[in-house]
Amino acid sequence: MFEAKILSWEWALKSMNSLHMEKVTFAASTMNIIKAIHKPTEWPLILSHIAPLLVLGSGKQDWFVLFEPTKCNTGAFFIAKSVTLDLRLSSYVARHAPRWLAGFFEHEKSLLLNPSI
Repeated sequence: MFEAKILSWEWALKSMNSLHMEKVTFAASTMNIIKAIHKPTEWPLILSHIAPLLVLGSGKQDWFVLFEPTKCNTGAFFIAKSVTLDLRLSSYVARHAPRWLAGFFEHEKSLLLNPSI
């Protein structure tokens, strides 16, 4: 599971680079990877795992990684589920949420803006 999370981060950073996007905020619920990306020297046991991520992100001043509770990431879960269940062989990542998930993303945004919900 840990290796899959690292590979997904690697894919995300490669996508950021290939799409020529400079200002990107990534959010995830994997706190140890997030902390290691921010302070790699404090995480020597996983440094070799995150080294490719650090290389892919080097030279990019405006990308950021932050923690997001799982309950605030339902839309991403549904996208992943649709990809695996429908056996999609290519990415359908876009700059905006799929229309069928717009309501989910609006709800998640409200959870981040109002954590007491």
